[in-house]
Amino acid sequence: MRRNPPSLVLAVILEGYRREAEIGPDADPSELFFTEVFERSVADGVLPASVDPLRLAWMDAIRPPVLMGVGLTVAVLTALVPLAFGNPVLSSAKFAVPLGLLGKLEIVTSLFLDVGVYLLIVGVVLDLLRALGSGIERDMRGAGEPT
Repeated sequence: MRRNPPSLVLAVILEGYRREAEIGPDADPSELFFTEVFERSVADGVLPASVDPLRLAWMDAIRPPVLMGVGLTVAVLTALVPLAFGNPVLSSAKFAVPLGLLGKLEIVTSLFLDVGVYLLIVGVVLDLLRALGSGIERDMRGAGEPT
């Protein structure tokens, strides 16, 4: 069996994001493009039967600018909080969270900076994919192709 070329897969994903943006965040889950894709994947055996297609489709509704804003806020606050305690910027501390019978979980505050940067980068990549999708749509309209 021949695999789909990567450009086709990318075009399908970008088309999905474009259609989801047209429908809006308050849409019925059955109207969402990715709901149909995930349901077909479960039916074809690509995804395990335990996967919930509606949940995957709603997880796709996360907006990239919100993700970027949350990530940037977490990263900046993590970097600046040590100033309130008289420490230099970006200094980290270690603390333990008791977990009862499981012992204690030691956490380093630099973990929060890493999580913030991770959210920021994921948001930027999703925003880039969305921008590419709108560019493809604009080019298709310019060429007279149906969108």
